[in-house]
Amino acid sequence: MTQEEINALKAQNAALIAEVNQAKAAARKVEYSEFLDGIVKEGKLLPALKHNVLAFMESLSTEQVVEFSEGTAKTSQPQAEAFKALLSASPKMVDFREVAHGDLPSEPQIDANAIAEQATRLQAELKAAGTDISFAEAITRTQKKGA
Repeated sequence: MTQEEINALKAQNAALIAEVNQAKAAARKVEYSEFLDGIVKEGKLLPALKHNVLAFMESLSTEQVVEFSEGTAKTSQPQAEAFKALLSASPKMVDFREVAHGDLPSEPQIDANAIAEQATRLQAELKAAGTDISFAEAITRTQKKGA
């Protein structure tokens, strides 16, 4: 083999390795995205954060191992798997269930006209007694009296 043939094979090999690495990265992105979809559905991750967490997960090594120990037990996991375990074990951030019950009492209806009439009457009474207050203050006092 000539040096040119060897260089051509090396270049071809490098191109194939790059292609394989791109395919692996694309497959990991799909895997991580599907994983995060599940975490979002469980309420453990806010939907608005999914894109950033996906980008972070893509930057994690699948080969570099992190070690954890508790007491005498040691655990070793690749970075990406350790992060997935952390997300899976995290508590819910959002609860998508319906929490309101139909048997709750409704809020009392406020009659704005009645309040305005009472406030106007209070304002006139106080003015006759020599105290001048604003309409807003009269409304506030009326509402406090009614509560």
